[in-house]
Amino acid sequence: MIRFSHQIAGHMPIPKIIHQTFPARRDMPEFLVENARKLQAMNPGWQYRLYEDADCARFIRDNYDVATERLFKAIHPDYGAARADFFRYLLLYRLGGVYLDIKSGCSVPLDSILKENDEFLLSHWRHPQDGYHPAFGVTAELQQWHIMASAGHSLLAAVIAQVSENLRQYDPLRQGVGKLAVLQVTGPIAYTRAITPLLPDHPHRFFEAEAMGVTYSVTPIRHDKIFRKHYSKQTRPLIRFADVRKNYLSPRIIPFILMYMSGRFYKFLRKTISDLRRWR
Repeated sequence: MIRFSHQIAGHMPIPKIIHQTFPARRDMPEFLVENARKLQAMNPGWQYRLYEDADCARFIRDNYDVATERLFKAIHPDYGAARADFFRYLLLYRLGGVYLDIKSGCSVPLDSILKENDEFLLSHWRHPQDGYHPAFGVTAELQQWHIMASAGHSLLAAVIAQVSENLRQYDPLRQGVGKLAVLQVTGPIAYTRAITPLLPDHPHRFFEAEAMGVTYSVTPIRHDKIFRKHYSKQTRPLIRFADVRKNYLSPRIIPFILMYMSGRFYKFLRKTISDLRRWR
């Protein structure tokens, strides 16, 4: 169980640290390497930190309890986006700073966006339909491809608590798999649900991220082409159940296991038929 300390009384500034993640630095496409260079050049008074998968795991092991580490490891490795979601919340709660997705950047210095008394910045999508998920009780999704927060912020504590519970209670028959699972369990829907009810009582400031110069995507190609195993294409459960519960064949996941196996069989059958046609 994570024990959250209450934020120290008084103003806690947002540290001048830019955080990004990528599975392995050596595999970064050149346009992402160039984006990282531009971020550093545009923000000379800031530290820049890039975390590989091994760095993320090490940070959680060194800064959080065993239960939190197990939850992180329980997220299937093919769901790199979900691991990155959970990691960014844990990272910024501990260190603070500015987190940007690896595909994101800025066209202006961060010092021109942040104010001296900022503790947590929040932003909605410029086009309301982009963050409209009435089926999940979310009509104004908060962006979390960027997070700008001071260390120990109470809103981040709420997000970590919500996502941890989501992971423990994950059921593929309810939350689904692939993109739908990530959005609900670790991603922007979970983030929005955790934060929105608490806004009146906790320090924050809304700003229009994209209008102010924070760039959602610098990629010249589709996002699902950057990563070999994009989360939107996954058909397996988000959680490796045995890592969370000592229960390898829980009755509630047996139907999904059968669905997953049938999906793999269908792919095998389709490939076999295709090969036979070529041989004819």
